[in-house]
Parts: sequence; structure tokens; C-alpha cells
Amino acid sequence: MIIQCKNQGRPVDIIQIESFVTMLKDVKANKGIIVSNSGFSKSVIRIAKYYGIELCSIHEALNKDWSLELNIPVIWDVLEANVQIALSPPN
Repeated sequence: MIIQCKNQGRPVDIIQIESFVTMLKDVKANKGIIVSNSGFSKSVIRIAKYYGIELCSIHEALNKDWSLELNIPVIWDVLEANVQIALSPPN
């Protein structure tokens, strides 16, 4: 999961969300969230919906129960060492 926060004087624009989509694909993230203090353009809302990106205002982010979002799968695997020693006579 990647969470990107924007603190700027204008709504998040198409260039910014396209960059975010590229980053999500590059790192193979399975979830993306953008938090913005100044909102999102209509085009960004449409693009975010298409890619399954969650958009949050600062107020929504502050009131969100992030523990529900952050599920980290744990893979447990036991590895056993198999060591073989072969001794050869000195030459």
C-alpha cells in the first residue's frame, strides 16, 4: 500500500494522479490512497475510481481507523539446513 499526502494550494490534478498510478504499478502495490488538503479535480476522481485508488480529505484521513487498512500478511516458512562434509586425505 502506498499513501501519498498532498499539501498544496490547488486540487490534485491529472499529472499528479498519473504519476501516482505509475508508481503503484512500478512497485506492484495492491492499494493506493491519496490524501489532499485541497481536494481533487473531477478528472482525478474519475481516474482514481477506475484504478481503485482511494481519495481522502485531511478531515477524512484524521478520522479514519487506519488499523483496518493496514493488514500485513505474514508468511512463515521453516528452513532446515542440510550440511554434508566430505573429508579427503591430504596429498
